[in-house]
Amino acid sequence: MGKSNFHWLRIIGYGLLVYIIWNIVLFLLSIIFRFETEMPTYAIVVHGIVMAVVVWLLIKWQKPADKKEAFSYSVSWTVITFLLLLVVTIGNDTTGVLFGNWGTYLDMALMILPPMIEFRKKS
Repeated sequence: MGKSNFHWLRIIGYGLLVYIIWNIVLFLLSIIFRFETEMPTYAIVVHGIVMAVVVWLLIKWQKPADKKEAFSYSVSWTVITFLLLLVVTIGNDTTGVLFGNWGTYLDMALMILPPMIEFRKKS
């Protein structure tokens, strides 16, 4: 096993980046698919796939030592995204959007999947 690159400050910073990308992608999808409130199923799936690719690219860029480290990145970023979404929805009194939408859970599950791909540091 190689030396771990897992640093909490970096994890939080990338978690914020993932959250920002999450919202930018939602905004762009709302323009492309022309929805204002309720996301159509195909937009939810596209959002989940885009977020999985974003997380995969960020994990690849981090060059984790093994799958465990890659998995800890994706779980950490997903938890940070969820917590930030929770803060925003509580502040706006719209928690039903977060907890009542199956697409949110699908998107977050897809964000955790990228470490299932083999990640190893190149020697």
